[in-house]
Amino acid sequence: MLVTGGFEVDPEVLKLANRIEIPVLRTKHDTYTVATMINRALSNIQIKTDILTVEQVYRASHEYGFLHDTDTVRDYLDLVRRNRTSRFPVVNQHQMLVGVVTMRDAGDKSPLTTLDKVMTRTIFMTGLSANIANISQRMIAEDFEMIPVVRGNQTLLGVITRRDIMEKMSRSQISSLPTFSEQVGQKLHRQEDIFSFTVEPFMLEQNRVLANGVLTEIITRITQQLMTRSGRSLIVDQMMIHFFQAVQIDDVLQIRPRIIHQTRRTAVIDYDIYLDLLFVAKATITVKIN
Repeated sequence: MLVTGGFEVDPEVLKLANRIEIPVLRTKHDTYTVATMINRALSNIQIKTDILTVEQVYRASHEYGFLHDTDTVRDYLDLVRRNRTSRFPVVNQHQMLVGVVTMRDAGDKSPLTTLDKVMTRTIFMTGLSANIANISQRMIAEDFEMIPVVRGNQTLLGVITRRDIMEKMSRSQISSLPTFSEQVGQKLHRQEDIFSFTVEPFMLEQNRVLANGVLTEIITRITQQLMTRSGRSLIVDQMMIHFFQAVQIDDVLQIRPRIIHQTRRTAVIDYDIYLDLLFVAKATITVKIN
């Protein structure tokens, strides 16, 4: 039982609650405020539940394949032919991860050479609780195709591949509870190559002007729309924003993007932001494309 508004609880109500063994909570907040707080907490829990982790995506080492540091290049080539992939984790006699071997490491070596002499020892690894979005960004930034998954003591559990992540994220059900990023994105409108949005109260800083973070999120969302038509993902490598004029509530901003440079892996986009004919801000963003 929850009593709002700071009211005292009647003794008879307390006796009844004790008899049927239910808790009684009392708060000074009004009912609407309490309901809002509860809904926000439930929404946060739901969003956290919907976030994919490595544990939900990774493949066990016995399924994907792995090698020992005492194995030879010939063993590696045999595993490549059987599993039709060329990147494998390498473990020692205690099943602890000690390296990764790829065709670049072993392709031109003698078949009798042991893997401890050719493998890459400086490796990036992850744990089961890591966020898939962070791992995906690291894979794109570092051009990783496979990342080993380990326990806290570095014993190998399995691997996570870029393909596994893309397939899982494309099949995942999107939460019905919008994140802040999605709420901002819903306010964005597009007409041909010009984007626009109206500044609303939740977009303001404490001094009642447009928050820098909101404009950053808007530009990121536009970049995603421009660069992901083919289904490829991207990460923001660098962003610079210059404000020339304060933007207030109910202002309608127009954003005009222009792709300055684009390759298969990267892109640089320039943004001009206008309030009617007034030039209020300029941004430049560099992204890496998967």
